[in-house]
Amino acid sequence: MPFAYRFAGVAITSNVALAGLRSEVGDSTGGQPLDILFEPGPAPLPDRILFAWRGRYETRLGTFGDDWLIDSRFDGVFRVDRAIGNVRLYSAQTPPSAASVDVFVRRILPRLLAARGATTVHAAAVATAGAGLLLLGASGAGKSTTTAALATIPGWDVFSDDLSVLWDGAVPVVAPAATGVCMWQASQAGLGIDPALCHAMPGYDGKFRFDPPVPRVTASVPVRAFVFLARDAGIDAPRLRAMTRAHGLIQAARQLILFNPAAPPAEEHAPAIARLNHIAAGVEMLQLSYPSRFDVFPAVADLLAGVARG
Repeated sequence: MPFAYRFAGVAITSNVALAGLRSEVGDSTGGQPLDILFEPGPAPLPDRILFAWRGRYETRLGTFGDDWLIDSRFDGVFRVDRAIGNVRLYSAQTPPSAASVDVFVRRILPRLLAARGATTVHAAAVATAGAGLLLLGASGAGKSTTTAALATIPGWDVFSDDLSVLWDGAVPVVAPAATGVCMWQASQAGLGIDPALCHAMPGYDGKFRFDPPVPRVTASVPVRAFVFLARDAGIDAPRLRAMTRAHGLIQAARQLILFNPAAPPAEEHAPAIARLNHIAAGVEMLQLSYPSRFDVFPAVADLLAGVARG
């Protein structure tokens, strides 16, 4: 019997279990289903490499005939048809390694949906009171720590902690993506999160995925605000201030995730900017400054809840 999941409004079937995905119940915001087929054994070699992302995962995008081919420094190669409807996972391990599945769920799937027309953003996404907030910021701004803190507070749902997926429409929505929150041990200890709820992240020393023991939401919600996080040692309490739409759009555009960054701008970058511009027209742009202390997050949650309620 195949496994059935839901990722960012897309129904997914797979012949192998995929940790980090949600159950099949939910809406169908993202259109046609996506089928995953695990094939043990050697993977095809790419005809050419189009783009290589810098970073810990060393993910690469290439081609094999008419298909896309995606690999990383971990076990596992993913062959994707041009319609982004079928993925073959080749792996020397049976079942595929946790690292291979993690790369697919957290890095590849959000990019596949960008190829389908979603707006994928390097940001965390949280929801409460039927509204979604995108949490953005530079590395070290506290996106994961803030998200983990909200996950411990009743009434908050974590939709994603790193790559978030939005769908443009009459009412733009943010859709639940990968489960859990990835964070460093210092944040886990500072927030008082039970270590039994945290699992070591593949490829990291001292980083864990926190899986809150709450029901996993699968329904998309309207986007209420883009919130840009900034730690500020000069203040004693968190503060919210409005940003101009133009400033917020520029900052958010820098965090757009493309499926193929090597493609001509007219093919991927320009349409992604247009979708983001339409989404941004109907949301608040805010900056949240807060002191670098763990005891400040209840106040942060109160401020953000007020934003979500409108």
